[in-house]
Amino acid sequence: MIRTLFLTSFILILIISAPAQNFDSLSYISKLPYSEQEIFIRKYLQSGDRINASLLYFNLSEAAEDNGDFQISFQAQKRIGNLMHSMYNFNEAVDYYYKVLHHPEQRLINDTLKAHLNYNIGLAARQSEEDSLSLVYTTRSKVLYEKLGLQNHLADALIGLGILDWKKENYTSARSYYNRALSLVDANSRIAAKAYNNLGNAYLKELNYEKARELLTKALSIHPISETYNNLGEIYLQFDQLDSAKFFFKKTLELIDITTASVEGLSEYDRSLNELINIFKIQKSSDYFYYNEIWRKFMTHRVEQLELSHKLSEYMTGRTAIAEIARIKEEKKRLRAEHQLSFWIVSAIIVAFLSALLYLQFLRRRKKDLERFIANY
Repeated sequence: MIRTLFLTSFILILIISAPAQNFDSLSYISKLPYSEQEIFIRKYLQSGDRINASLLYFNLSEAAEDNGDFQISFQAQKRIGNLMHSMYNFNEAVDYYYKVLHHPEQRLINDTLKAHLNYNIGLAARQSEEDSLSLVYTTRSKVLYEKLGLQNHLADALIGLGILDWKKENYTSARSYYNRALSLVDANSRIAAKAYNNLGNAYLKELNYEKARELLTKALSIHPISETYNNLGEIYLQFDQLDSAKFFFKKTLELIDITTASVEGLSEYDRSLNELINIFKIQKSSDYFYYNEIWRKFMTHRVEQLELSHKLSEYMTGRTAIAEIARIKEEKKRLRAEHQLSFWIVSAIIVAFLSALLYLQFLRRRKKDLERFIANY
């Protein structure tokens, strides 16, 4: 019985003294296999938590780099760039794409990843109004997508080139890119809807409202796109049909979730809010104050996202990494001390309990010995 008690006590001590894991902590997640880390990252992204998703990708990239898993590291850095892009930090996004393209082990980068990186640089540059840089990288991505036979991605690159021409008011050239994109993709795909939207937008800029409305309606029949709703709203504004315009601008707001939307989506959200505010101001409607408050909250969200992305990039470029490492070490030291204290307290209680049992057993034996002695005497 005593042996059983000792064995049970020993097992209890081991269980209690084992360090408790915080399954929600980034430090714990970063120690998991890559595939399991991806599951947690997806959960963060689905909840709109771009910061923790970026930190996990950063940890994943660093660990993969140290282990020589460069393909995993490249993908993680690309996704950090995507997240920076989604938080309006275009320059930092481009920096991450560059890091991969010009990595010392760039010979390991396959053409597909290279094409995506060039496209992403072109997109981020275009959205930060660096159109000449955008043209260079979007063209490079187009050449690579043609070589690889990736039709949908090629169509996206062509649409990007069309937008650059559209911004220069070269609408004929822009339409040729959009029509070529349409020839490459399924007629009912989201890319087709995007191409029809951009075709309509080109006619809208040329004040050909009837043709623009026809193409924009065609785009909506394929797939709902926020820019298409806004473009149709703009057409109705030109004819002072304010109620119809409001209908389409409101559809944009219904379509977009600002916590997970792309930069393009957020820009259209901003555009629709401003148009609605102007309409309600003209109509002297009390809704003016309601949508003004929505716009204010939206702009606060955008500023917060940008500020967070800058803090995040400072952390990931090492300016705050030393302080973070020191903090983690101190936290581990504190937890270790707490575990050791718990271990000794529990151990002392168990030892005291066992000592009491042994002492009681010793007393019982002495009693029996004394009774036997008296009986023999």
